[in-house]
Amino acid sequence: MYYYLIDPKGYRGKRFEYDQTRLLSLVTEYAVAGEVARSTPLRTVEDLALTALSHDIKTLVIIGGDETFTRVLRVVYGKPITLGFIPLDPESEVAKVLGVAESVEQAVGVIAKRLVAPIDVVRVGQEFFISAVRFDTGYGCELMVDESYRISAGGIGGKIINTQVQPAKLDAPDKFIAHASDRKIELVLAGKLSRLQSWRYRKLIEGNVYEGLPGSTVLHAQHIAVLSPEGMPLYVGHTVIAKAPVEVVVTDYSLKCVVGRNRHL
Repeated sequence: MYYYLIDPKGYRGKRFEYDQTRLLSLVTEYAVAGEVARSTPLRTVEDLALTALSHDIKTLVIIGGDETFTRVLRVVYGKPITLGFIPLDPESEVAKVLGVAESVEQAVGVIAKRLVAPIDVVRVGQEFFISAVRFDTGYGCELMVDESYRISAGGIGGKIINTQVQPAKLDAPDKFIAHASDRKIELVLAGKLSRLQSWRYRKLIEGNVYEGLPGSTVLHAQHIAVLSPEGMPLYVGHTVIAKAPVEVVVTDYSLKCVVGRNRHL
């Protein structure tokens, strides 16, 4: 049985009610209808996720943004449930990871085809993610990799990646493979660039695709501690998920997700 959890706060558009009606019509058309619940100030995303678990739902489909996915993941972590995702935000990183970023129609079609894949879950502090966290190294930061290798970083920025959100033209393509089920995370540090390089690679910089920049450093690990500066925010998408000092570690939990065939794994 499918359980559709709708979070209006994840919507990026101007006609929510119209788009919701269209989406639910597609769900019926593709013959994947199920129970539908919409979050409100009195019925939070977390409350609805707990309701789905209490009803022994096998497939919980999240309709919202990346923050919605993160909030649900916090509740269902460790539980035997499959998650689907229909993004209400066209810039959703989770949607790109799962291969459901093209359109609402495509996302519903993915749910209907029900191709399920295991995805590693990474813990950052007390939160969890499946895509990547990023942080600003411009003022200098210190990290510890696998409890043995200490790094002082500056430059443009850094990312800790579980799954590569989008492919990038790398200066050394064989040095970077971010797979969602390899029990590893990748630390990517982008160093300083010349003015010409900053202009040439401005789109990658604006999109935080540090792995596509020349001279970027990539390290594979299972445990990364972001030590300083104290209070430095770590972002998943546009949301602050944790602050330094904080540990980022691959968990033993494999989350089952409904994925599209064009996913970046």
